Amino acid sequence: MHKLDESEIERKLNDARQKLFDARERRVKPARDEKILTGWNGLMLAAFAEAARVLQSRKSRVERMRRLRDGMRIFC
Repeated sequence: MHKLDESEIERKLNDARQKLFDARERRVKPARDEKILTGWNGLMLAAFAEAARVLQSRKSRVERMRRLRDGMRIFC
């Protein structure tokens, strides 16, 4: 059919992939809804708080929950 060796096919595919990537990079990126991420993080924190309460509040669990909470503040 076509008289291309494997290395020539690989080169053409890589060129095509690069062109597609370059075209995608020129497009406006879609916005992200950070509220959803914050909502999921809030659910996670509530679960950690409940676990700490049920498991008699071991200091390491409480401290981990506090660090997660403090890290989430950048999204709120």
